[in-house]
Amino acid sequence: MISDYEILKAVQPNNQEKEEIEKEPLPTITHNKVIECYDKVILYLQCQEKNYGSNDEDIKFIKKLKKEALRERFCSTKQINLDNFVNVIELGLRSVS
Repeated sequence: MISDYEILKAVQPNNQEKEEIEKEPLPTITHNKVIECYDKVILYLQCQEKNYGSNDEDIKFIKKLKKEALRERFCSTKQINLDNFVNVIELGLRSVS
């Protein structure tokens, strides 16, 4: 008679294969690239409205996604220290004179 462990091993998927698939990192896509792509999709849908059959609801949904990407970009920006900003301006002025 087959043990419970052997039955479970035969029925359950191979965990090693699953781990290998999960190890592949997804490519990094910046907020700017996503926003640019949303702009292109919106423009495409507006131009192809007759042929593609898109309606205002589809375009509104894409615009909503773009707005979320804009918000995420804004929230992810890092505020620099005012001293660093002043130093950069001073260095720029010195190089000009």
